[in-house]
Amino acid sequence: LLLLSLREEWDVYAPAAEGHEQEMWQLTAAYSEGALSGWSVPSKDEASLLKKRYGGAFEDLNNTIELLGGEAITISDKSNNSRYLCEEGTKTFNFAESGSITTAGKKVKYRLRLVKKVHLIVK
Repeated sequence: LLLLSLREEWDVYAPAAEGHEQEMWQLTAAYSEGALSGWSVPSKDEASLLKKRYGGAFEDLNNTIELLGGEAITISDKSNNSRYLCEEGTKTFNFAESGSITTAGKKVKYRLRLVKKVHLIVK
């Protein structure tokens, strides 16, 4: 399973931004939900999976996140804040069906939502 973080969503610069090289990594390393630690920035493949799965189903996704006490995903707004960092902070994506995964800029803040892979064993 690929879990999406519920409790936090940050506005951060990409690690390539001068003076912000460690910000994303520090937030990622410190994050936990309950007993779950080891969260990460989505890879490009994970970002593509999230776009494919939730593109066009934002209302359901955000209703579930809010029901669990989390902060809704920013779908779109008038700034780049609807774009999320992925691929170690070198790329960005949004949750819209349309739109591509693009290179992160050095002077823009992006959203950060973490993921965690969990392997379930069903007996």
